[in-house]
Amino acid sequence: MWETGKDKKEKAILAIVDIAGQNSWTEEDSSRELQALASSSGVKVVKQIVCHCRKPTPSYLIGRGKVEELSRADFCRRAATMR
Repeated sequence: MWETGKDKKEKAILAIVDIAGQNSWTEEDSSRELQALASSSGVKVVKQIVCHCRKPTPSYLIGRGKVEELSRADFCRRAATMR
């Protein structure tokens, strides 16, 4: 976990995965739920990424491009956790 100044909360990047035809929740509902779960765990969300895909990929679930995007965001914002 990285701590900066007065902000000592763990920081995380949330990835919302929207798999075509398999989600019963809207993107907005998923976002609110993940935000609430992170907050109740004492985690500060520093970025949120949405991935729309037709089917999950076996190696990454969200696709290689989104994994690379998340890794860049993780490095740039110094998040300790990606959920």
